[in-house]
Amino acid sequence: MQARIDFIFTAKIRQLLKLKYKILFVFCIYIIGTLALILANFNYIDDIHRILYGTFAFSWWNRHTSTIMASILSLNTEYFLATFPYSLLISIFLLSVSSIILLKIIDNKLLDSKIALIASASIGLSPYYLENLSYKFDAPFMALSVFASIFPFLFIKYKKIFILTSIISLLIMLTSYQASSGIYIIIATFLVFQKIIKNDKKEAFRIIIMFCISYLAVGILYLMIYKPEATYANTNIIPLKYLLIGLDKHITNYIYTIYSDWGGANRVYLHFIFGFALIFVVKSTLNAKINKIAALFFSIAIVIILFILSFGLYLIIVTPTFTPRSFIGFGVFIGILCIYSIYKGKILSNIITIMFMHFLIVFANYYGQSLKAQSDYQTFRFTIMLNDLGKFINTSHMETNSTFNINILGHSGVNPVIAKSKIHYPLIDRLIPNLQHEWDWSVAAFDNYGVSTKVNEVCKDATNKTMLIDTYFHTIESSTPKPNQTCFFITYKNITDYKSNF
Repeated sequence: MQARIDFIFTAKIRQLLKLKYKILFVFCIYIIGTLALILANFNYIDDIHRILYGTFAFSWWNRHTSTIMASILSLNTEYFLATFPYSLLISIFLLSVSSIILLKIIDNKLLDSKIALIASASIGLSPYYLENLSYKFDAPFMALSVFASIFPFLFIKYKKIFILTSIISLLIMLTSYQASSGIYIIIATFLVFQKIIKNDKKEAFRIIIMFCISYLAVGILYLMIYKPEATYANTNIIPLKYLLIGLDKHITNYIYTIYSDWGGANRVYLHFIFGFALIFVVKSTLNAKINKIAALFFSIAIVIILFILSFGLYLIIVTPTFTPRSFIGFGVFIGILCIYSIYKGKILSNIITIMFMHFLIVFANYYGQSLKAQSDYQTFRFTIMLNDLGKFINTSHMETNSTFNINILGHSGVNPVIAKSKIHYPLIDRLIPNLQHEWDWSVAAFDNYGVSTKVNEVCKDATNKTMLIDTYFHTIESSTPKPNQTCFFITYKNITDYKSNF
């Protein structure tokens, strides 16, 4: 039996390797979509700290696989080297393989369709997944979690090897980036749905059993190493007596967030989603080998169920995060709808798919350009602010650990060129981070300019402030709440009247 498992595993990997040119084709689509992001060379949130101090710190969120892979990538365990754009290319490669596997799972015949190959890139070019790709250090591990969630389905026809690879892969996913937790669930649910409408109840039941065994085993193993965290996201599981209330709240917020992100003047993304959902329902009903009325209602229900499940394990934790990078499952959900909606040889189907992928590529490149514009704007604001601050600080203001007491207030907004884009695409407001306001990462940003700072609680309560300078862009004040302790207060001014969620 062991030899048979080894043979099946090797055979499937060889089959996948034979698709190398198709993987390369999808890889090129990803490159086209992320070219502006690569050229932007933007240090995204956590990158600000990692690029200077080489910190790992993944285990804080139970991401032990990420820690191991970071050590391998850097070839050391002490300092995480910045490897961009190599890290992004690794991410894109993993996503390309994942896209091909997903396409193979949904309909193996579509592997010969260029349109389908292009459409498969929708999972990584999802507007929400763009945030995951923006992290120079974390991106490969986020992509690994996507790959690990999809990989087991190569072996869906073989019970033992599917369960074994599912357990290993899901552990990798849960210890690399848990936001991908919805992917495995929605793919399994989709496959069960396919078998049911084909009136193959025996196969549907077999998939359900394999899925339950795999998830139960992984759940037991993961709980042995799992340590709940309670910062901006409380990862404790909702108590059973509050589960229904919690589910209702999280699902409502999930729907509201997505609608708000695309509820601006241009709702084209939502239109595509509803369009693909409609095609999904019609195609499923027409191809069903069960009662057509039952198939219709079942198809509508499964679209709703897949959407809800795409939020993954965030559905059952106390305080989930609704940041774009947490919506990985949603991108795969849309990818499934898009791929399944393709009718090989049908011109209308091809046109709709091309238009959708065109939108994703254009939006991704606009986002990359926006990051570059924001980077230039931030550098400009930091430069003039530090130039003014440098006139008033000196080594006598340093604490024993060579840091200054600098409190950051206000909000600088974003580059005026992109300030109004949120009217049409509100998601841009959440995707582009701002490091120049009251935020921990604002302090970290100073370190990259050679000015180490800390926020002193005594300084926060200071009342007698002296205005040092007041410009169009910022004000700088000082206070001496205690002898030999000088506090500085930098208040950014939002000249674009733009408010970010970061």
